[in-house]
This record gives sequence, structure tokens and C-alpha cells, in this order.
Amino acid sequence: MRRFAMLMFALVLQAALLPAARAERPPESAEDATHIVVGTVESVFSYETRSNHHYVVKLIVESVEKGDGVAEGDAFYVECFQRKKSAPQIPAPYGHKAIPKAEQRIRALIVREGPRSEGIYPRWFDVKR
Repeated sequence: MRRFAMLMFALVLQAALLPAARAERPPESAEDATHIVVGTVESVFSYETRSNHHYVVKLIVESVEKGDGVAEGDAFYVECFQRKKSAPQIPAPYGHKAIPKAEQRIRALIVREGPRSEGIYPRWFDVKR
């Protein structure tokens, strides 16, 4: 019995000293952005997977503050996502804080990797007036 109690104490102590499992993505900053553009959201496309709502935002560029390969008047497609409330409660990234709406004018901070562009995580745009 004493051996069992010592084993249980060791397991509880180990669990208390180990950091909790985390899978949330680390936040990114403006410095991480490869592109910063101002533009108007023309449309927002969406699709779902088992755990996430995925979005592709079509942005018509008005001006470019940072980044190559995009110019005024271009359509720029930016991906973002949010975790479903019904998704399994496991450690995972919970998605971007907000999704812009059609016709909003925004300043977007984006990371482009190859052909794919994603808003910086988790806050990737500001609404402009």
C-alpha cells in the first residue's frame, strides 16, 4: 500500500511540474508580414473541414506598404480560419480573431509562402475608414 501511495505521489508531482500541452500557434507581429496592403474586400469565400471554418478573402489592392509581386488594382487572395465550436476540445490553434466582411476597407498584414497567402496570426487586419 505504501508503495502504491509513493507511486501516486510521484505521478501527481510529475504532472504538476511538467508544462501543460499546448498547440496554440504563437502570435505573429507586423514584422513577420511579408506583405502589408490596404484594399477593399470584394468577397469572402468559405468552406468547412471537420474542425475548422476556412475562409479565402478576395481583396482589391489600393496601396502596397510592403511586399513584392502585388500592385494597386490587383486581386489578392488571403486565407484565414476559425475553429468550430463543435470541434473536439483538444490542444489546437483556435484561428484568426476576426474575418473581414465584403465591402470593408482594410489594412491587411499577410505572410506569403509560395502561392499561398495567409493573414498573420491571430490578428491580421484593421478596418480603415
